[in-house]
Order: sequence, then C-alpha cells, then structure tokens
Amino acid sequence: MARSGLTAFLRLLRGKASIAHDNARELHGGTSSRDLKRLRIRTLTTSLDLATLEEDIKLYNRRRWRDREPVFYLDYTAWFKERDKEEGRKPFKPVNLNAQERKVQRRLARELVEFDAEYREVLSTVASLGASLDSRRVQRVAIWVSVVSVVVALVTLWATQESPPDLVAVSCSFLRTLGWGLC
Repeated sequence: MARSGLTAFLRLLRGKASIAHDNARELHGGTSSRDLKRLRIRTLTTSLDLATLEEDIKLYNRRRWRDREPVFYLDYTAWFKERDKEEGRKPFKPVNLNAQERKVQRRLARELVEFDAEYREVLSTVASLGASLDSRRVQRVAIWVSVVSVVVALVTLWATQESPPDLVAVSCSFLRTLGWGLC
C-alpha cells in the first residue's frame, strides 16, 4: 500500500507540475509583480524539497525490509498460457509489479527534480527581469522629480531677484548656447 501510495503521490505532483507549466505559459508577459511575488512565495517556500526527492525515493527502495515485502506478479492463467502456446504466440513473461513500481517511481522522481530545477531557474530569471523593470520605473520617476526640482529652483531663483530678468530672453540665449536656435 505504501509503495502504491508513493507512486500515486508522485503522479499527483507531476500532474500539478504540468498544470503550473501550462499556467506559466498562458500568463507569459501578462503577470504583475504582485503575481510574481505570490508565485515565488508558493514555489520557493514549499515544504517538500523536490531537489532531494529523487535521493529519498532511492533510499526508500533500498531499505532492508524489502526482503520481507510481499511480491506481486502480473501473469496469465494456465488456460491463457496454453491457448497462446497452441496459437503459436510468444509466451508472456510475468511482470514483477514491485520492480515495475520502483522503476516508475524513479522515473517520476527524476522528472520532478528536472522540472523543479527548470521552474526555479525560470522563476529567478523572471524575478531578476521584474526587478530590472521596477528599477527602470523608479529611475524614470527620479528623472522627472529632478527635472521638476530644477524648474522649481529656477523659478524660485528668478522670483527672488531684485529685478527679475526677462525669462524669454534668458531662455533663448540658453537654447542658443545648446545649439537649438529656436528663438
């Protein structure tokens, strides 16, 4: 029962991983930083460490109690074997279901570990791109704040002069020095 339960659990995890992959593909380019933060919290703080899952499965399957484990085989009945022999079919080899389950568990664990590594890599790339975009937005806001500050400082300087100069003439001379002869 434990072996079947473990296989069912691994299949469930693999199904959830496929759903996460499909959702990420659908949401590509349309997620906000809040969605990304939620995804990061959900993925990176998971209580199940998939990086060690493959090794845990190997350790579980190597335990000493396996020699006392009931072994189940998938085999044909004697009647089916006789019929296959009469019809000239190749005899069916019995399948050790325990060994088959172990093989499935190893494959699923390997797939989950690979998926987890890829998913975390993509997530970290998206996070760094998101941080880059956020810093760029902050940079734009800072530039606008500095431009407004310069304008306010110039207006304050102009207003505090005893005899304020002609703003149009000063602006035109400044623009001429920049080579923008607009006036």
